[in-house]
Amino acid sequence: MAYEIPILDVSESCAAAVTQYRLVTISGAGVKMSTATPVLARPLGVAQSAGTTAGPAIAIRVAGVTKVEASTAALARGAYVSPTSGAGSTGNTQLGGTVKATTAQVVSIGVALTSAAAAAAGNKRYVSVFLRV
Repeated sequence: MAYEIPILDVSESCAAAVTQYRLVTISGAGVKMSTATPVLARPLGVAQSAGTTAGPAIAIRVAGVTKVEASTAALARGAYVSPTSGAGSTGNTQLGGTVKATTAQVVSIGVALTSAAAAAAGNKRYVSVFLRV
């Protein structure tokens, strides 16, 4: 079961629709879900709530332990995690803003403190990640 230990959250407005517990990146006048490849993603942190361009600013966890939505691949406790690439869909996909295991520490955003089994698209699963953004 995923858990959180907040240390530092920052408030940001949304430049596009944002899904709760997904990685976000800075974009112009706000944040949007991270959709680039892990090398280019440059995530700011993890959105603590969903947001829209018309809504109020949302909290972004930049330090501490946070829940993060996992991709469809299995994720082991202790693995480095990196952003997934793909359209930041708010529907039933685990692309754009979710995390996956990586062996490349240079593109990792943190370390998984809980695990998640592989699952089909549409099955939302959350892991706790110690952020190192």
